[in-house]
Amino acid sequence: MGFWTLPCRNRVRRPSINSQTAHCKTCRTYPCYITGMVVTILFTGLCMDMWQHHVWLSWIDFPNLHEDIFCGGKFVGYDHKFGLLKRVMVYPQQCARAATKEEMKLKMPWHPEYERYDGHCQLRKGFFKIDCDVPSYTFIERNGFISHLNIWMDVLTKQSEKSMQQVRNVKIENMFTIAFPRYGYTNSFCNIIELYNSYLVMSFFGTKPKDTNILLIDTLPSGSFDSVWRTLFGKVTKMSGINKATKFEKMVWGPQDYSSPMMQHEGDTLPLVENFSTFVLDQYKIPNNHNLNCNNVNVLFIWRRGSENRKIKNEGQILDTIQKKYPSFTLKGLELAPLDMKKKLQIIARTDILIGMHGADLTYSLFLPKHAGVIELYPKSWEKLKYQPLIDKYDRFEALGKWRGIVYSPWVNLDEENELENDFTVIPPETMLNLFEDTLRNICSDNVSKKIVGFT
Repeated sequence: MGFWTLPCRNRVRRPSINSQTAHCKTCRTYPCYITGMVVTILFTGLCMDMWQHHVWLSWIDFPNLHEDIFCGGKFVGYDHKFGLLKRVMVYPQQCARAATKEEMKLKMPWHPEYERYDGHCQLRKGFFKIDCDVPSYTFIERNGFISHLNIWMDVLTKQSEKSMQQVRNVKIENMFTIAFPRYGYTNSFCNIIELYNSYLVMSFFGTKPKDTNILLIDTLPSGSFDSVWRTLFGKVTKMSGINKATKFEKMVWGPQDYSSPMMQHEGDTLPLVENFSTFVLDQYKIPNNHNLNCNNVNVLFIWRRGSENRKIKNEGQILDTIQKKYPSFTLKGLELAPLDMKKKLQIIARTDILIGMHGADLTYSLFLPKHAGVIELYPKSWEKLKYQPLIDKYDRFEALGKWRGIVYSPWVNLDEENELENDFTVIPPETMLNLFEDTLRNICSDNVSKKIVGFT
């Protein structure tokens, strides 16, 4: 039994945590328990992944976190990235008709992704109320995006506790609540960022998934990720489900998605990335124990047939080229979008090499085995894509590969003749085979790779 001392939360003012179970890849059945300042490892070496992330969050860095406390702790700002409100009232009638894309374009015509705000409530003063003078506090905005947190500060007003008690038929929500509006709610990348952010917030405050309420402050319709939120967390509340004034005993204003550590591509590590991956797989009861067999590699091509852009023209040809060279390998090509989350994760968790055009579904590389490899393909026009100005030093999926320690290989088409109408790209079969074999060499050790039939 080993012991290590970690930077304790109580060295900085924050909610106390008496005991918390931390999941990590190598100790799924032997959890580590955090108690005070000492981590008890039930079996030596089993939880080194957790130890490597003892400073859990880049924007929630425990020893260095700056807290601004107002109103005797009823409003706490954390490094201007997110906030905690206690005994806060929400008045749903102050959520007006959602903004349309056209309205958002008028508000921020300079920004290529103004449509991300489609479906956000047009909040009026008094949507949020707390029993104190509203502090002068500003949240950080990143990449030119308007943060919902600053909008929420503008509509936060004062209401005395006595006045709150006089409001009729008030509902009391005692569950720990994380509130945010969804951005790009049909996009896998945006949704997984928000799942990850919520997991970080939940971990920071030491709450359990079953005791966490997710409050979606938008008027967006139901989507494919609705069931995911319900699977991962104890409760999900939408604005459409709040029909009267509600007092939340403890509400966290969740961070803007583009302020997430997952969007800080230049960072060397992503806080709790393996813990988050294991958490999601565990909640879906999906084993995370797939071992690499270099003579029977599982290969998954992600197709984008239903997309408007970045589609592969010669899907069958590149599949046949690899299968002919490696007949013992299992190759699949499919679209992930039509599948439910559990089916997606079941496939991804057993994939050794993931290949696809740049797109949101490559975010599922978060749930690949640790030995896996990713090949990301780009059309010739990729630099002109509208998200490009938002990218930091690293591309988002290159960064995910770096953070998880998996093999990542990009390829950009430079031959105009490979670009066809309707945003189709031809991937030269020999080029694809070379990329594949380079990745195979990297994920297989030298002594094993020499045994691969047909491998040179």
